[in-house]
Amino acid sequence: MPQCRVDGHSYLLQDAEGKCGATRKFEPTIVNMGINSGKVFLGATKFEGMSASRWTFTASGLTTVLAARIAGLATEGRSSLAGDRKSIAG
Repeated sequence: MPQCRVDGHSYLLQDAEGKCGATRKFEPTIVNMGINSGKVFLGATKFEGMSASRWTFTASGLTTVLAARIAGLATEGRSSLAGDRKSIAG
């Protein structure tokens, strides 16, 4: 699929006629990550809603909580590692 270029960014979006539409501006998504390792509870979890329920496969526990807190410290699309993980990453 040909890419559209708008303001120097490439997009795979086209309008119904196959033309690049520049009517909407898309900003790059910035993702911050926190990386930790350890034991977790891993498996399917069911979420009940007012109109429906859904299942998701997830990891939970103190390891994931710490990774989330570390991600909160990361800025500008950076990845942060837990202290003892830095030696593994090199």
